Amino acid sequence: MTASNTSQSTSADLHFKSITFTGLNAGPRLIITGAVHGNETCGTQAIHRVLDDIEQKRINIVAGTVTFVPVTNPLAYARLDRAGDRNLNRNLYPVAQPADFEDHIANWLCPLLARHEVLLDLHSTRAQNPAFAMLGPENNTGALEPFVHFEKERALAKRLGVHRFVDGWLSTYAKGVERRVGQKGSTA
Repeated sequence: MTASNTSQSTSADLHFKSITFTGLNAGPRLIITGAVHGNETCGTQAIHRVLDDIEQKRINIVAGTVTFVPVTNPLAYARLDRAGDRNLNRNLYPVAQPADFEDHIANWLCPLLARHEVLLDLHSTRAQNPAFAMLGPENNTGALEPFVHFEKERALAKRLGVHRFVDGWLSTYAKGVERRVGQKGSTA
């Protein structure tokens, strides 16, 4: 292990961190991520509060597994910027030859995500709006976004105090990508 303590972080100075708790009983495998965008720090703060509650025994994990990733993009977080080298949310899949810092994140994070059934990805905004949740689709077996936890996901968001929901965002995003790719192809 090599450690460094610098005030100006570069990608070489950074590491990835996840914390996992497993109850004695079987249950779902949940992963909670914060700071996918480095300037969205509310999720990191919330995760640290929950971790403290677990450590102080105010919360006990009795069933299943929960994994916390307080800072998903440490380079963007160190810079307090939306992205490190690029926007992680727009391109997340493992690659054989990482070209930027977010590729290294993907190579670490994607296998971690694959070991879980439920994702709570915490984001924030600078707008003075109430909290909202971007939810997965209704249960389906489609190719774009197969999903089987619609009711549980919405119930979890409501339990967290969220009352505004964004539905259908992934299919809308996929249509936009398809349109932009088509536009690039027609100008070539």
